[in-house]
Amino acid sequence: MANIINQEISEFGPLPNDRSIWSITVSYDIRFRDDEVSVDFDDAVKLWEDDRGEPFGGGDDQITPYPLPSRFRASSSLVSREKTIMVFRDQLDTEAGGEEVKAQIWLRRADSGGAADDEVYTPIKEMSP
Repeated sequence: MANIINQEISEFGPLPNDRSIWSITVSYDIRFRDDEVSVDFDDAVKLWEDDRGEPFGGGDDQITPYPLPSRFRASSSLVSREKTIMVFRDQLDTEAGGEEVKAQIWLRRADSGGAADDEVYTPIKEMSP
């Protein structure tokens, strides 16, 4: 089964011409089995603000929902993927002080229609919107 590896928030910050909008780039690799090469897959990324069990119940804040998945073909046994998500600064600013942002990455074989083949989080990235 395909699996996501080396996931990270690789770049983030406000747009140069509009500081109220932030660009967040998520990079990851996907490792495919030999029988999955040349097969179509869908993937998507959404953002969370991690509360690490802090006050008010400690539930993480969902910043963005999953968008419509992107379809791609597994061209080799290791494929690099990158998604850039644009969000308003106010969406990121969920509490006083800095924010701890993580991305959730979802992957599924396009013809399966079932559960995800893999779903992982990036390590947390500290941001101050």
